[in-house]
Amino acid sequence: GEYASGRIMQLDKPNFEGRDVSSIISWSTSSGNVAQSQVATDVTGDPFIGMVGGSYGGGIQLAVAATPDKRVDAIVPSIAWNTLNQSLYPNNAFKTVIGSELLLALVATGASINNQIYVGIATGALFGRLSPTSQALLANSGPGVLTNNIVAPSMFIQGTPDILFELNAAQANGHARVFSSPLARRLAKEAGI
Repeated sequence: GEYASGRIMQLDKPNFEGRDVSSIISWSTSSGNVAQSQVATDVTGDPFIGMVGGSYGGGIQLAVAATPDKRVDAIVPSIAWNTLNQSLYPNNAFKTVIGSELLLALVATGASINNQIYVGIATGALFGRLSPTSQALLANSGPGVLTNNIVAPSMFIQGTPDILFELNAAQANGHARVFSSPLARRLAKEAGI
């Protein structure tokens, strides 16, 4: 949804941007990619894919790894979120300054974004509250509850200075990720966790 992509930004929703990344992975091994020979694959043609990045680049890693497409082999999301509702609207208090800066950054890049995002940020900035519709939109932006679908090895990098994507986001992602494997669930059950 940014610059001249011709798409509408959905804030790293797995069913939108996650599928976009799956398409890029498919394209990378296709004859349409002039550098196809430079993409390392296993004997079945499955590409070796690792993702590293921060903020939106961290969120997209979680979003694509949470989809049914399991071609991403490892992720290192930095300063990513679990849900934007948790990040922008903790304890039912809208982070007005950050929300406004986010909106201005999207406008400055010429982003074509879901109109509900504009409404939510404007309402949050003016009244300090978000409607249930805006909360649902933010709760579904990013991986959220889908992090338990991630099977790729994951290393989360988060820091205390970040006032938008706080440590609890990495904790939520890591906890869901760790307890999603059958072995981890069995060990947790045996330990009474």
